[in-house]
Amino acid sequence: MDEALISLLREQKAEAEQRAISFRRQANVYEALAESLEATIRHLEAARSQEEYQLTIDVSVEDKHPLELQANQETSHSLSGSFPTSIGDENTARRDRGLKPKDMRRSKTSRNKGYVVEAKKILSSFPSGLHINSLVDEIFETFNKDEFIRAKNSLFAELNRGVREGRLGRMKDSDVFFAEPELVSPLPPEHKETINTPE
Repeated sequence: MDEALISLLREQKAEAEQRAISFRRQANVYEALAESLEATIRHLEAARSQEEYQLTIDVSVEDKHPLELQANQETSHSLSGSFPTSIGDENTARRDRGLKPKDMRRSKTSRNKGYVVEAKKILSSFPSGLHINSLVDEIFETFNKDEFIRAKNSLFAELNRGVREGRLGRMKDSDVFFAEPELVSPLPPEHKETINTPE
């Protein structure tokens, strides 16, 4: 009788432990999702602030007298030369220069490091993992949607290669990455993904 009871309790204990592991994994996914949403919110708020600033500039220009506007434009041109005179011009200049993702990295000292190395260093501080959008915000400094997409595509491809090589982990059926590869199964060699970029 005692042996049967002990055996039953052991089975219940094992089941409880498995449930705890499952709940922890689900919690990690939801935490990563929350971080991803926060990164998307920050990205959209930054874009909105930029648009509002540009609108303020446009309105102030329209309010000026034509002669005053011409004088200001001539003065601005003589002082700035070929430099951008507004955030909108800066974005256009960056796009025209065709900046590569490596040129958009936040830290100049990290530009000689591979994406996987830098991502692994960041991910080591986030045991629950980070969504690709959060990693883009951590590694790159982007000023518009086009730059964000180019940076994300480049980083996503390199991180997936890191997963296949066993240097990183990735949550199955999601864009959440981990510093430790043993947390999830590696991607198959020919695995292909469609990147979902926040609107």
